[in-house]
Amino acid sequence: MLTGNIVQVNVDPAGYIPSSFVAIVVAEIPMCIARVRGYLADHGFPPYIPHHTETFPGTMQGETFDHTSSTFEAKWKAHGAGSFNIYYDKSKWAGGAKIVPGDNISETDFKVTESEGKLTITFEEDVKDKNLHIIVKKP
Repeated sequence: MLTGNIVQVNVDPAGYIPSSFVAIVVAEIPMCIARVRGYLADHGFPPYIPHHTETFPGTMQGETFDHTSSTFEAKWKAHGAGSFNIYYDKSKWAGGAKIVPGDNISETDFKVTESEGKLTITFEEDVKDKNLHIIVKKP
């Protein structure tokens, strides 16, 4: 069905997937794994926040990582006072990590504690309901 500039295709293989298609996918899987392994060897794992926990003090609105500039950005809406961790690959970020306040947040709104491969961000109740933004970079 053609609608404007959008082509919509519906396929129901009814339980049958052509063997030629399966062969292409099966051949591609090991190459994908090798590319991921190569990326991790060259750049390490990207920084991340385990925010899908009951202790995360807010609602995550987005996070991005640009490996060319080694910049991780996180945006969230704070529910009140609390803390959370950002983990990074200490073998690739040997000098540690630096937190830069982004939009709607100042350096007085939070405290950073750094340990091996982990940053702990702690903030007080006065940031409740604010949309916050921090940037993590290599120093």
